Amino acid sequence: MGAYDANDGKTASGKNGDKGDYTFSSGIWQTVWMEPVQQKYITQLKLIPELKNNRLQLTALTEGKDLRVVATAYADNKQVATATGTDHNAFYLDISNPHVWSPEDPFLYQLKVELKDKEGRTVDQVDSYFAMRSIGIGKVDGINRTLLNGKFQFQIGVLDQGYWPDGIFTAPTEAALLYDIELAKKLDLTSSANISKWSPCAGTITVTGLA
Repeated sequence: MGAYDANDGKTASGKNGDKGDYTFSSGIWQTVWMEPVQQKYITQLKLIPELKNNRLQLTALTEGKDLRVVATAYADNKQVATATGTDHNAFYLDISNPHVWSPEDPFLYQLKVELKDKEGRTVDQVDSYFAMRSIGIGKVDGINRTLLNGKFQFQIGVLDQGYWPDGIFTAPTEAALLYDIELAKKLDLTSSANISKWSPCAGTITVTGLA
């Protein structure tokens, strides 16, 4: 894995560069994940919580066809649901009495997704997570408002440019990333808009309760 920057002024730099607002930067700025895979493997998961139906819609996109997908959900490391589907087709995990996500209680379910061939052999496995919550638009006092879990949640957030004095795009530590989020919550902020990039531990934002 490598990156090459000709530094010839032809590469789009946005706010960076000598005429921009921020220190010029290029190249690889965060952790790169490389993993050997089988010929048949999971390429992407699409997870859509359906809070009103107490279920999670799951679609596993794969390299390879005619494969069986087994999904298992856990709450605090205890199995709470399992379901079987096929690749590239949506199926559902029923979540009884769901532990609803909120900024005050940002609970996450763990998810294991296994890809099995016709002989029942597991050819790939992916671990992920999801939250049971809903986001929609509804009338509040005659005005369209954003609703979280069916209730009006006043949104006040921070614009996170994500620049660091000692690393530009790269935070010095995961503790530094967490500090930003915890500080936002202490200021009673409920959301964070991250500009143009995402950190390797992006899930921390969900874990600590920022939308």
